[in-house]
Amino acid sequence: MGVHLIVDAWQAPADILNDVDIIRQTLVAAITAGEAMLIDLCVHQFSPQGVTATATLAESHIAIHTWPEYGYFAADMFFCGQGKLGGRHE
Repeated sequence: MGVHLIVDAWQAPADILNDVDIIRQTLVAAITAGEAMLIDLCVHQFSPQGVTATATLAESHIAIHTWPEYGYFAADMFFCGQGKLGGRHE
């Protein structure tokens, strides 16, 4: 099977939640740290604000959606197979 993580987070800085480059870099760093295999990455900047990022992994997927105006983001992560879970990423 696998591990399914669902995250709802509030009070995050709006400037980070609305920065496509930071979200892309953080997502790639987390995938690398987890030793997962990235198949496809799509990051979209909404107007006037908000970002959605999806990563298709050989081990499953990660999806992140941000609402900077509320300081909120949601993430859905599913990992199976040989990925390495654990630790912390800031």
